[in-house]
Amino acid sequence: MKTIPMLKQARQIVGAVAVAFLALGGIQAHASSTTLTGPVGTGLYKPETLQFGTKSSTTVETGAYQVKDSTGDQFWVYCLDPLTYLTSGASYTTTSLSNFVTTGYVNLFATSNYQQNGIAGKYDDSNTTPTVVLNKLTELYSHAYTDSMVSTTKSAAFQYAIWEIEGDTSGSYSAATGGLKYAGTDSTFLTQVNLYLNALNTGSWAAVGLGAISNFVYTVYQSSPLAGSQTVMRVALASSNVPEPSSLLLLGIGVLALGASRRAAKRANLPIVTMAG
Repeated sequence: MKTIPMLKQARQIVGAVAVAFLALGGIQAHASSTTLTGPVGTGLYKPETLQFGTKSSTTVETGAYQVKDSTGDQFWVYCLDPLTYLTSGASYTTTSLSNFVTTGYVNLFATSNYQQNGIAGKYDDSNTTPTVVLNKLTELYSHAYTDSMVSTTKSAAFQYAIWEIEGDTSGSYSAATGGLKYAGTDSTFLTQVNLYLNALNTGSWAAVGLGAISNFVYTVYQSSPLAGSQTVMRVALASSNVPEPSSLLLLGIGVLALGASRRAAKRANLPIVTMAG
């Protein structure tokens, strides 16, 4: 019988079209422009007293919050730019985390907010490297992002860990020393911060109940111009980030598959099955 080769050919065509679509979707997902409005909805942030460099300690809203883009899509973000306020309605360009760390991160820390007296050389990208920042941010998110979203305290501690990775020493992360220090009195928050930081220092995530790993796709929203508004990042589970084919693409796949089956059926002298209109 020729039925199996016929079906195989149809599947090959469908697979080729699907792969082409995914490649196109990947290209379109990288470089795009949008605006961000926020915070919107209910946040997971709370005020904590932090000290950046040798500047006076200040109260900072710390944790995840929700924003809305120009398409109306609403999602959670964490801040990658602690020394810049969010300007609601500001313009943004999107990029991957790896691209941001390679270029945008270095350029961000070269802006005036990070070069002011008391900050430069203290809370600074010269205390680490882009490779370390990329690896440690990915490690933190892979193990602890899901955990961070269950309470305000954990979310605030996760945000602190992000900022610690970006501008503190690559040797040992600490809430008590270095370019970023906790200057408050919230012992529950500090305990959670230390759990995340100790796991980053030792790699012992299982010891704090976070041994499982989640694979994420990272999208950085970088303000345009840089530091004109706060740079933030959203994540999506890798398995849920595959774009769904449009109805037009599905129709095209169906037509190609049907055409392939008709040709194969003719060659095999098999009856051609048509769809009822």
